[in-house]
Amino acid sequence: MLRTEYIATVSELLAGHAEARPDRIAYIDDQRTVTYAELAYSTARIAGHLQRMGVERGDRVLLYLDNRVEVAESYLAIPRAGAVAVCANPQAATAEVEHVLTDSGSRVVVTDVAHLPVVRQLAAQADLLAVVVVGDVSSAGAPGPVDEIAYADLLSAASIAGPIEAPRDCVGLDDTAWMLYTSGTTGRPKGVHLTQRGCFWVVAACWAPIAGLGPDDVLLSALPLFHSYALDLCVLGVFAVGATARILPRFSVSDAATRFAGGPEGDVTVFPGVPTMFHYLLDRIGDQGVSAPALRVCLSAGAILPAAVNERFEAAFASGCSTATASPRPRRWSR
Repeated sequence: MLRTEYIATVSELLAGHAEARPDRIAYIDDQRTVTYAELAYSTARIAGHLQRMGVERGDRVLLYLDNRVEVAESYLAIPRAGAVAVCANPQAATAEVEHVLTDSGSRVVVTDVAHLPVVRQLAAQADLLAVVVVGDVSSAGAPGPVDEIAYADLLSAASIAGPIEAPRDCVGLDDTAWMLYTSGTTGRPKGVHLTQRGCFWVVAACWAPIAGLGPDDVLLSALPLFHSYALDLCVLGVFAVGATARILPRFSVSDAATRFAGGPEGDVTVFPGVPTMFHYLLDRIGDQGVSAPALRVCLSAGAILPAAVNERFEAAFASGCSTATASPRPRRWSR
């Protein structure tokens, strides 16, 4: 059954969650925890600062950093400024990042200290308004050719003098809100334009009615957040239904196994992965499994998951857990 209540704009969904579940954790990693009430505040401030920097409606803002809460937060804040969030693979070669930066025409880059040297190198030739840095900017050496602003300062009410604009919240359901790049297997990577209607339709037609994703779920996210699978499910799917995502910086068997048992965000109920992850978990842990008291469903996409692996995983990890294989949805490709 299509859950049409999830087909709405980011600002509409966020307002509903901030009222209905203000203290529910939206996203958590090892550094930060953000509730839905805090997410409403932080995305509004980030959007207002982007507007103040000179970001106009339809401008691109590039995300180039490792998995962390700030990626998910920025995916939601940038459309609130009327702009388009573009995400680059943080493991990509400098030339590929340069292509994404120039091809998208991004005006602002959100990065972390680890990737700041590459951004500084590319900024000299790019038409950037500013670089926003997650982490301690002072530890990153001499500043680059473009203004560098600490991400934390965007969130602090006292950090920047003067009034902050209210977010435009002007991106319609059928306007481009996000742009991801293809892997470049048949040429140079191409930008894929994604709308709120398209992305939240996947939640309404698949993740909620078929996978059962709901507000009581805790999803363990080890997928790369620059990829469409993670954006659709781990960021936007979790957000649309008001659930919680525990974000890991990368997949590791030991870290995933530890998190299955739960944490301050609660016990993990949903684990999305690719077949390789399930192979690694079984190879390293074996058929004895681990404690996963609340795990009810695992999702596999990207390649075929052999039935034998499916059955072994279900038997080893939780008597109540089922493993489903999801096929990537068709996309409309455009430059």
